[in-house]
Amino acid sequence: MFLTISDEMLKRTNAFDTAKEITQQPQTWRKTLQLVQSNKNRIKDFLNQLGEIGSFDIIFMGAGTSEYIGNSLVHYLNNISHFNARSVASTDMILNPRLYVNPNKNTLFISYGRSGNSPESVGSVNAANTATNHAYHLFITCNKDGALAKLAYDNDRILALELPEETNDLGFAMTSSFTNMLLATVLCFNLDQLDLYEDKVNDLAKSVEGSLQNHAEYLREVVDEFDFERIIYLGSACMKGFAQESSLKVLELTQGKVSTLFDTLTGFRHGPKSFINQKSLIVIYLSDDEFVRKYEIDLINELKSQQKGYKILVINHKEIELKTNYNIH
Repeated sequence: MFLTISDEMLKRTNAFDTAKEITQQPQTWRKTLQLVQSNKNRIKDFLNQLGEIGSFDIIFMGAGTSEYIGNSLVHYLNNISHFNARSVASTDMILNPRLYVNPNKNTLFISYGRSGNSPESVGSVNAANTATNHAYHLFITCNKDGALAKLAYDNDRILALELPEETNDLGFAMTSSFTNMLLATVLCFNLDQLDLYEDKVNDLAKSVEGSLQNHAEYLREVVDEFDFERIIYLGSACMKGFAQESSLKVLELTQGKVSTLFDTLTGFRHGPKSFINQKSLIVIYLSDDEFVRKYEIDLINELKSQQKGYKILVINHKEIELKTNYNIH
């Protein structure tokens, strides 16, 4: 049984792999931490080729979920890279790399790939290399035998970080591959604080292991109670990337039966709010930043004042009384 659903039901609905891979995430996070720890010197030596952080550009590349990793991380990384990071879909990079690459500056291209075998995975790397002679590549992939990983052989300008085998999700929708590739990136840029991050990762893994069952039961009650036809995910900064990924997961796993949308909370009221109907579920990733949260709560209050049929679910790190339909913290 995974996520309160029997193995029989999961297999009958072709959901077994995805449910298993969602559940395995805390265990795989620990393994990804150990992988980065064991490769600390190798990663550090590679990154040192580019110079001091802030002196080189960083471009995240990926397609679909792999793009959304970069979209989720770019705000975080800009805080430690003097705003030299950006996220570019590999599907855009292959078409016109010169729109995104400074040819006169060292650039670290961070490419994500669950399998590393998509045409865009290799194509975007080749495209980047045509735009600059100062390209370095960090591949974070879940498949050691993929085309992306093989590009790193005998090339001191490429480092491939091959994550634990079980992160190469068998399910159609990427789940543990997304969170592990994201985690690996954060760790790579905090190599001098790995002891601190070891505690953080272990605490997070333990917390998720302890809460996953309860949250799954709660969300199942939500779904049983409210037969929504549309779902809207909203989040600010890094959380917008999570909202984008969440939106794609529902679209993929319902095969389009549930219509999805994502946005920031401040952006949502400027047009996209028209997407709401009476059978919409609005999921809000609330920021921990007090300044940002004031704006977010303002929109929540606006949505509550106009509420007709639709439901609001707030996911929050801290327990705050918002009096919405559903709350998870």
